[in-house]
Amino acid sequence: MASRHAALAALLAAAAVMPVSVQATVLPQPREAAVGACVSPLKTYEVRFEGVARERGALEILDERWRALGLTARTPADVAVRVSSLSESDRASRAKLGDEGYILRVSRGQAHVEADTAAGRFYGLMTLAQLPRPDGAGWCLPQARIVDEPAMRWRGVSDDVSRGPIPTMDFFEERIRTIAAFKGNLYSLYFESAFRDPSVPLSSPPDALTPRELARLAAYAARFHVALMPEQETLGHMHRLLSLERFSDLAELPHDYVLAPAVPAAERLVQRIVKDEAAEVKGRTPFFHVGGDEPNLVGTGRSAGLREREGSEAMYLGYYAPLFATVTSMGMRPVIWGDVLLAHPDAVAALPKSVVVANWHYAAEPSYEKYLTPFANAGIEQMVAPGADDWGQIYADLSTATANAATFVRDGQATPKVIGMLETVWHDDGESLFANTWYPVLFALSAAWQPAPIDERAFHARFDWAFFGTGDQRLANDLDSLRAAQDDLRTTPTDPSNYLFWIDPFRNQRRIFAQIEVTKLRLDAERALHDLETQSAPPPLHADALPAMRLAAERYDFLGRKYQIAREFDAYYADALAHAGKDDERVFHDLFLARYLLWEWRDNLSVVRDDYARAWERECRPAYLSNVLARYDEWRSNVLRMEDRLQGVTRERYYREDHRLPTRAELFSGLDVGNEAP
Repeated sequence: MASRHAALAALLAAAAVMPVSVQATVLPQPREAAVGACVSPLKTYEVRFEGVARERGALEILDERWRALGLTARTPADVAVRVSSLSESDRASRAKLGDEGYILRVSRGQAHVEADTAAGRFYGLMTLAQLPRPDGAGWCLPQARIVDEPAMRWRGVSDDVSRGPIPTMDFFEERIRTIAAFKGNLYSLYFESAFRDPSVPLSSPPDALTPRELARLAAYAARFHVALMPEQETLGHMHRLLSLERFSDLAELPHDYVLAPAVPAAERLVQRIVKDEAAEVKGRTPFFHVGGDEPNLVGTGRSAGLREREGSEAMYLGYYAPLFATVTSMGMRPVIWGDVLLAHPDAVAALPKSVVVANWHYAAEPSYEKYLTPFANAGIEQMVAPGADDWGQIYADLSTATANAATFVRDGQATPKVIGMLETVWHDDGESLFANTWYPVLFALSAAWQPAPIDERAFHARFDWAFFGTGDQRLANDLDSLRAAQDDLRTTPTDPSNYLFWIDPFRNQRRIFAQIEVTKLRLDAERALHDLETQSAPPPLHADALPAMRLAAERYDFLGRKYQIAREFDAYYADALAHAGKDDERVFHDLFLARYLLWEWRDNLSVVRDDYARAWERECRPAYLSNVLARYDEWRSNVLRMEDRLQGVTRERYYREDHRLPTRAELFSGLDVGNEAP
């Protein structure tokens, strides 16, 4: 390392350049970069592989990005990109660069990517892909020498595809390409019953992944140096399976979501599922994740006797020992979540050293050492597993997610036996969309590649260019507005923003206005919404992320507005009550405006409903979309019933009968909505 720093210093002194320009664009930030002025106009390019195999996946991503910038691949070209093994002059760098490091040089008319491994050459090309600078109306490449390698061996994303939003194959592939472009190398599909196992077909939901699709994704990921790791729940989180009567006797409690360790058939069944999934990815991944998290109340039903005889730790490890053996027999290392093990220290000591622990914690904490140390002391390899904090939220909670990832990865890099990072994306309520998580996902991947600590301000400054291919910071600023809107919604106790979006505003308006600055929430949301509406053109890259951002801004604004509607409705109705029989013109105004408020609520529900459907259809298969749309339809019906009741009160009781109005408590009685909390 010292010799490499000395070489870099000499290069900087000789070239009189500062290693800062590249850091304003490239993500993850290269470890060492000396970048100078533009030396090569870039309109056309060609890539030559010299003595090494052609990197099809790298070319696909490079061509996709540069074509979006208006650059053309042809021969001869303005810039010739040479890809080769390390030259003799860089022989001393081989050991330091490891399996994924590279050297990238750019000089007049050429770029040279050097690495002794295919992965290293791939990542060198990924850095080159982000290197062009604007130059007048065109592009150029700056003089550069970059020496780079990852801080963590495994840099992954765990993707929940089991709670509703099941991605299309196109969006699966886009996720894999994007993860790879930002130097991630592990992609984990979280399965409860979303894999259509031929052995257990009845438990699969509509649009589940088929064995052929899983095999195709594993092969596709390998093209981009990404290992696809199935994550199959094998103890808890298995309600869909256990809801079937033929498997109900495998449950810990009646039709539970936890399998019973005391029932041998339960373990045999999940062994078969694990084997079936592992067979589709065999040879393309070193890992298979067997789940193991949150088996609540295990040992309190059918396994109570086993737990009493053996104890919780022995029962848990005894159940998993054959599953570990099954995974090992398929040529993979078993991975297991760490929450149960941390709760039972004796189980940590007894865990086989071949098992890797995925150590998940999602709160923003000042230190995670207390979670990491027990496994490190036991000699257990582990991956830190922060969260994108998207579950139950309108948009990912960027403040919590980035703080969580930055500190957890920092502590992981300082802990022996931590071999990687696994950023987790969850869709617990079946409503959140993956496109809402790109910022925290790529932040976590960058944190895992770069030596800790990562600086989020520096990441933010690079994000527009690295992800969207535009350098004007507008879209990163829009993300700041969405972050602010989500931060505005912090309540005590904490309520997810999707929960606040759906609950009856009339019943909750007092506590909402007591804890939330509703006006600020709407202004933050509308700042992003206005900017997204006035974008003159979509960005060159990842333009499909914008509809999800716009939808989130729209939903935050709607959320704030519906509480304002409830408050304003009550104020106008109270005024109508006060003037009933005394000032018909004022009563008419108040009631008609109250009706306008309900129309506004109804119309906005229709607009947001359709925008949500379009956002879902951009990334997900059709199954379960109707579950979310039913909420919009139900609330639209509720508002229509409230409007009909108000219309009837106005036309019949007030004008045709006695010029009197029902009390506010009586107005919507029997509708189950629109009433104040008792």
